[in-house]
Amino acid sequence: VWVGEAMVVEQGICCTNGTLHIIDKVLVPPHVRREQTGFPTRNPPAGVVMVKLPGGKFVIGSPATEEEHEADEAQCDLVIDPFEISRYEITRKQYEAIMKLDPADKNMPGRREVPNADPVQRVSWFDAALFCNKMSQKDAREPYYMLTLVDTDDVGRDVYDVRIPDPMASGYRLPTEAEWEYACRAGSRASYCFGDDAVQLENYAWYAKNAIGRKTQPVGTRRANDFGLYDMHGNV
Repeated sequence: VWVGEAMVVEQGICCTNGTLHIIDKVLVPPHVRREQTGFPTRNPPAGVVMVKLPGGKFVIGSPATEEEHEADEAQCDLVIDPFEISRYEITRKQYEAIMKLDPADKNMPGRREVPNADPVQRVSWFDAALFCNKMSQKDAREPYYMLTLVDTDDVGRDVYDVRIPDPMASGYRLPTEAEWEYACRAGSRASYCFGDDAVQLENYAWYAKNAIGRKTQPVGTRRANDFGLYDMHGNV
């Protein structure tokens, strides 16, 4: 949707498998940069790169004949509005820049490492929502979530009551499941963003077969999908 000289896009952050991708609902000026994919990009705080994706119709879910297909993955058509998402997973360095802590230190006392380009890990859903709010404040936007501390869980992690006062608030948020799958597929109707040939997976993702040291790898070191997004199929 265009508003004068600017386009309205979605806003937020994506938390998948303990790692984060950001999404956004903002006005993007017409002079934003365009990367090799041809999609506009924007640079909010902490070195994050946002990619503006076009909306469109896509098929969510997987065919019943696909290996490991589950009952709740029935295919159906969905229409997605345009939105922004971070080109890379949120890194330990970026997370510490916003939150002033590195979860690797919080969860492993005494093991101090310099935050780097590895994806942040050991974060809960609440941690991701708090990151969204602090990122919003850093970027002079209205926080999307209202979080009230109510308890701690069995392992001592904070538990919050979460409310969304204004779904149209300009702050960052987590994407919906549909938004994340749309971004991951990047137009593909196959098992992967690159097709059905699992042999190619090692070119797009780090996993048990190729991960160096069998641990998380620096973001953006495998191939991007057709939306210019990295590590959507994993980097552990």
